[in-house]
Order: sequence, then C-alpha cells, then structure tokens
Amino acid sequence: MQIGIDTTAAGADVGETVTAFPLLVRLDARNFAFAEARRDGADVRFLDSSGNNLAYEIERWNADKAVAEIWVLVPRIIGSSRNNYVLMYWGNPLSATTSSGPSVFGGYSWVFHMGEDPNNPATQFEDDSAQNSAGTLLSPTRVDSRVEGAIGTGLALDGLSVLTTARPLPSPNPVAIALWIKTQSSTGGGIAGFASTPASDADAPHDRFVAMDSSGRLSFSILRTPALATVTSLASYNDGQWHFVVARFSSSGQYLFVDGEDVADDPTVTSANSYPGYWRFGEEPPPTASASLADAAIAGNYFTGTIDEARISTDEPSDAWIKLSYATQRPDASTVIFPIP
Repeated sequence: MQIGIDTTAAGADVGETVTAFPLLVRLDARNFAFAEARRDGADVRFLDSSGNNLAYEIERWNADKAVAEIWVLVPRIIGSSRNNYVLMYWGNPLSATTSSGPSVFGGYSWVFHMGEDPNNPATQFEDDSAQNSAGTLLSPTRVDSRVEGAIGTGLALDGLSVLTTARPLPSPNPVAIALWIKTQSSTGGGIAGFASTPASDADAPHDRFVAMDSSGRLSFSILRTPALATVTSLASYNDGQWHFVVARFSSSGQYLFVDGEDVADDPTVTSANSYPGYWRFGEEPPPTASASLADAAIAGNYFTGTIDEARISTDEPSDAWIKLSYATQRPDASTVIFPIP
C-alpha cells in the first residue's frame, strides 16, 4: 500500500523540506484489512520510494478493534509536494517483528507514549528514545488513568499526580518540549518542565517549563537568574480539545507553538541557567520570590487534564518540522493519504 504525505497548501501547507521525520501512520478498518496481517502486526514493513527499509515502531496494534498507530522514520519529506510517500507491506506469517522505538526516536532525549498502566505503584513509564530514562508517576490515585489519547493511550492527570524522570539529566540547551494536551480545567497548573529535584520543592531551581493559567492561556518560561523570562499565548486552550504544544529554546530565542503555529516568542532570550535536573510532567513547583513573574498567573500547581506523546529533544526543530508534526499527528489528519479502498 502506498501512503502519501501531502505538504501542499491543500495538505500540511509546509514549504520547506524536513529530514529524519517520525511519521505517524494511523490504521483502521477504513484503510486496512487487519485480517490480512498477523494479529500482532509483526509482518508489517515499510520502504521509502527508493525501496530502502525504514525503521518503524508499532505504538498500538489491536486487530480486534481494527486500530493501529505506527511511527515510521522517513528520511526526507519534500515541501509543497504531493509526491511524498512510503510503501507498507504485510502478509508474511513467518515474519518476526522489527518494531523498535529507539530506531525511530534515537535522536531524542526522552519519548513517552503513555501506554503503561499508571495504577500499579511499581510501573515505570518506558522511554522510547535510546536514552533509557524511565519515568515514574508520583502520588498517583488508584483509578484507571489510562484514557484514549491523541495517539493511542494517554495519561489522565488528576490534579494530584506528576510524572517525572527517574534519574538526573544534564541541563538541556537547546531544548524542545513537545506534547499533546486536553483539559477543561479552570485551575491551570504546570504541564511540563525541568527541575533540580524530582519532588515538589519551592526552593529548587526550575525552568524550561510550560504552564497554563486559570483562563487557559499557555506560557513558556526560562530561568535566567534572578528571575524567569516568560512568553504567554493570547488565546486560551482549556476547551476540552486536543492541542499540540511545542516549546523551543535555543540561541535563536524562546518560542511557544500551539497546533503548529507560533503563538508567543522572545528572540532576545538566548541563555538560561545550567544545572542537572529531572523532567516533570503535570506540576510546576510552588511559587518562589525568584520565580514570581511566571508563577503569579498560575492558579494551581498541579495540572488536571490528559497528556500524551511527551517528547524532549536537544536540537532545534524548524517551524516547518513543528507544523508538519501537527498536521500529520492531529486526530483528524488528512495530510497522510491512504488509497481509496
């Protein structure tokens, strides 16, 4: 089956070429006959237009419900073109799976698909990058926090829990934080950020964080002693819909993207404090005097809502990359084109 990627104005509307791009392939009963493949999808393979094997990771394969999500590492996607495509093959019952998260996301610092069971206190959230930096859910409630996500399964945060990396990491610069969120909360809270401790501590340095205020506006903050530099969206996003959030910081400046578009930026913020720390999702540490500029607008420290596909990278994804990511991952994506059955 030939699967196209439309980057013209009628599709993703991306004019630049992107490379080493993790493409999301969504399968369902409308575009794929699951009965023709192995029940676990082990026989699935992908090739590029030149016939080269492509790395891929099966995030979910459910033959009974006829649904699957697969990430395919595409070497090159040309801008403003309808001629981009990958080839998908299946049907060999003797095939062993070659699905691998690190083969697709090896260039990332941290990738969580949120498919684990959060109700087991011993659960470690698997890092699908090559860094083996597992995550732990702190203070979890004992209800089923697994819900349908933007892609596969998401993690429903209850306003009491936080997902954190289990071991300290170097302070990232540059850095890009990407994840999907959905909430109707009017209390706001921290969504993603970097802190010097995995536990909540008002005196611990914390920055490079994305938060939501009580009106649903999103902010992205960078710690430059003695205070935070913060950019904030004009629009609110606590509307109960999925939104793709990317916060990017580098020598080019501080940028916040929502649904593929730049919604707030400050090109003059090009440096940040450096310290080892942990990535935390679902909470921002309590206010401190040095962090008051950003924290004053946060009504609640913990986030109530669903997060999915959390990724951290230490490169600088282009505006085109971010826009194409949103266009190909969004639940109603029409940019990825399947043949008419």
